[in-house]
Amino acid sequence: MFIRENKTTNKKTGDVYIKHVLVESVRVNGQPRQRVVMGLGRLDLPRREWKKLAHALECQLSGQLTLLEDNDKYIEDLALSLVSNNKLSKKLDILETGAAQSDSGNYVLIDMGSVSTEKSRSVGAELICLDAWCLLDFDKILKDCGFSQNQKAIAKALIFGRLISPGSERHTIEWFQKRSALSELPNCDVISADKNIFYEIGDKLYQNKDMIEGALFKKQQSLFPANGYTVFLYDLTNTYMEGSCLANNLVA
Repeated sequence: MFIRENKTTNKKTGDVYIKHVLVESVRVNGQPRQRVVMGLGRLDLPRREWKKLAHALECQLSGQLTLLEDNDKYIEDLALSLVSNNKLSKKLDILETGAAQSDSGNYVLIDMGSVSTEKSRSVGAELICLDAWCLLDFDKILKDCGFSQNQKAIAKALIFGRLISPGSERHTIEWFQKRSALSELPNCDVISADKNIFYEIGDKLYQNKDMIEGALFKKQQSLFPANGYTVFLYDLTNTYMEGSCLANNLVA
């Protein structure tokens, strides 16, 4: 979704009126189209902040938590206010037109503007990763490397995060705490773990890299006996740059 600015001119006075709308791209009969999701009135917000607001609005409408920074609370509050006002307007329209009344007693009408979801989290990709985790007997491999039960759970969050939503440890922690249902799966309830432990377990995984890779290679040999094929182990990088980093020569 994105925000679009619409301008209209009064032919008599020449005055220009500006309104903003939230728009999403859709396909109709195979052709790309733009659909207006909701009106926003006139925004008093710098254009550079529109992308953040569109993200916050989309999360509000879908019931998901945003990944905005703490200093973007104004954006989140603005999104909540706009969505609440939009829902209220829809309810008033329904009452005024009498659309909430039914001529037939066989139907119960539901005001879709009053239905919402919250704290939605993904679980599909996590279940696929969990199946591969069990198939490779990863718990035993990490136990042999000296990982405790709690450390294995955090290692699982780090590894799954790299596969599902690649990013830095900071990004992975945000994904695990706000967007993923991984913490609700068995032996994964470390949602309250301090962020420093994620960094420590990331270092510990790297320290045991050779032992883990050797164990994975032996396991895949038992799962996929030699048949002329080669299995490659891909390295998921542990180094990410976030932000513009204009003063960092390493980013050039």
